[in-house]
Amino acid sequence: MINRIYDEKINTWLEKHRDWCVAQLMDLMRIPSVRGEAAPGAPFGVECQRALDASARLFEDLGFPTRMEAERGYALSFWGEGDKTIALMGHADVVPAGDDWIHTQSFEPVIKDGMLIGRGGADDKSGIIASACAMAMIRDLQLPVRSRLLAFTGANEETGMADVQSFVANEPLPDVSLIPDGDFPCSLGEKSKLGLWVQCTTPFTAIRDFRGGVSSTVVLGAVDVVLPADNALEQELRTKIAGNDKFALTVQDGGTLLLQSFGLPAHAAMNPYDGTNAAVLAAELLRGCTALSESDRSIMSTVCDYLSDVYGTGAGIAHDDPRFGRLTIANGLVETADGCLRLNLDLRYGTEQNSEELKAKLEKAWSDRGWNMEIITCREGCHTDDDSPFPEIICSVCRDVTGTDLSAFYMAGGTYAHYVKNGFSIGVCDETVKRNPKIVFPDGHGSVHQSDEALDIDGFMTAIRILTHTVLQCDEKLHA
Repeated sequence: MINRIYDEKINTWLEKHRDWCVAQLMDLMRIPSVRGEAAPGAPFGVECQRALDASARLFEDLGFPTRMEAERGYALSFWGEGDKTIALMGHADVVPAGDDWIHTQSFEPVIKDGMLIGRGGADDKSGIIASACAMAMIRDLQLPVRSRLLAFTGANEETGMADVQSFVANEPLPDVSLIPDGDFPCSLGEKSKLGLWVQCTTPFTAIRDFRGGVSSTVVLGAVDVVLPADNALEQELRTKIAGNDKFALTVQDGGTLLLQSFGLPAHAAMNPYDGTNAAVLAAELLRGCTALSESDRSIMSTVCDYLSDVYGTGAGIAHDDPRFGRLTIANGLVETADGCLRLNLDLRYGTEQNSEELKAKLEKAWSDRGWNMEIITCREGCHTDDDSPFPEIICSVCRDVTGTDLSAFYMAGGTYAHYVKNGFSIGVCDETVKRNPKIVFPDGHGSVHQSDEALDIDGFMTAIRILTHTVLQCDEKLHA
C-alpha cells in the first residue's frame, strides 16, 4: 500500500511543477534526435548527441551530479550514497519523423486538448523527464530512500542499444532498474528479435524502382514504385485502382509511371497486425497485371506469399510461445539495389523458439524462391524469474494509484530492461485516460512510432507519480 501522506506531497509537487515538466519535455522533443552519421564525440549522430547533452544539462540544472560518456552514448546522473542502487532509465533518441502528420510537424510539439503531440513525446523523452522528476521529488520532499539513485539516459535505444550494452560492460549493475518506456504495470520479459535483409537474386526486368519506409521498426506505411512508360500497363493499373484510395498513379517527366501505395504504419514489434504493409499492397496489385513481365510478377508473388501474414505462416515459420504468444514478422523498409528488390524484416518470437532453427527455416524459405538472406541483428529474449518480488510491487503501486487491477505482461518490443538485472519497463502514461480519449486519431496516428505521436498530459503526471512510489517501494524491499 502506498503511503498516502507521501502521495499528497507528490501530488502537490506535480501540480506546482506541471507546466515546467511539460516545457522541459517539449524542449527535448524539438531536437530531431534520429540516428545519423557518426562524428567525433557523437557516435550516433550530432542530433542524438545534442539531445543527450540537453538531457544531461537538465539533470545538472536540478543539482544532480552528472557524468557524460559521449563515446559510449549515455549520460549518468546520481543522487544518494546507499549500498544498493535503483536505476531510472530513459532514452533521448527517436525513430524517424515519418509522413502525414495532421496536428503539427514531427519536431514542433504542440498541446491540443490536454494532449502533447510530437515525435518523442511518448517514446521516450517523457521517460527522461519522469526520471528527473522522481529523483527531484525524492530529494526535495525528503522521501525515505536508502538506495543510491542513478538516472541513465541513452542515445541508441531505437537502433541497436549499443549504449546500454556499453553501460553494462563498463559500470556496476544496479540492483533494480525501472525503465519508463512501455505500458503499465510492467513487463515480465521481452521477445527475441531477429533483424535481417532479404534480396532477390533476379533483377527486375520492367520495374525501375521499388522503395519506401522510415524505420525497420515501423510497418511500411507508403511505397513508391517506378514503372516503365507503357500504355497497356498504365491502362491496366488505372482500371484496377479506380476508386481505391490506397493507390495513386501519375505519369512522371520522361513518361515513366509512379505507382504509390498507402498502407497503415504500426509498431513492428508491439502491434504489426494492426498495420497494413504498403509493399504487400503494391505487390498484390502488380502480380495481377498481365502487362507486367512474368519475372517481375513472380518477384511480387514472393512478397505477397511470405509477408501478407504477419505471423509467418506463408514462410513456414509460424510459432506460438506459451509465454509470449505468436511469432510476428514485419517489413519496415524496401529498396532496389542494382536492379534487385531488397526487404528489411523484423521478427519477434518467444524464448522457446530456437533462433538457429528459425534462421535455418528462413534461409530455406527465401532461397527456395531465389533470394539471399543477411542477418543484421539477433537478440535472444528474456523473462523475469518467477519468484521475483518486484513485479507484484509494481502492480500493487499501479492498483493503489489508478484504482485499476492491471496484470504484468510479456511484451514483444525491446527496451533497456533486456540487458539489466531486475529490469522492468513500465509506462510513461496512465492508460486509463484512453477510455475517454481527448482526441480521436485516425488509424495509423497517435501512437508510438506513428505520425502524431501523442502523450496525454494528465496520464503523464500520473505516470510520474507511479514511478516515484515504485522507487519508494522497491527501495523498501531492497532494505527489508
